[in-house]
Amino acid sequence: MLLSPIPMGDRIQVIVSARQGADLAELASRLRAAGMEVVDVLDQVGVVCGSVLPGRLSSLSAVEGVGHVEESREFQLAPPDSEIQ
Repeated sequence: MLLSPIPMGDRIQVIVSARQGADLAELASRLRAAGMEVVDVLDQVGVVCGSVLPGRLSSLSAVEGVGHVEESREFQLAPPDSEIQ
């Protein structure tokens, strides 16, 4: 299995989890103000997905209501008929 950042031009795809009790709509707004391009807000799991320029990545952690910031990763599995499983 290979792990690598998902390419998106000059931007890095990120997953931001909200602190417990944080309002996700407000958090998404704050993340946009911090430079994140919000693609999706997953209310059920308390996550905001999007992308950010590399120089802005560390600033996302300081946004009020953020619990954790993680770069998205791509997973590739070997084909079913591969010798390695």
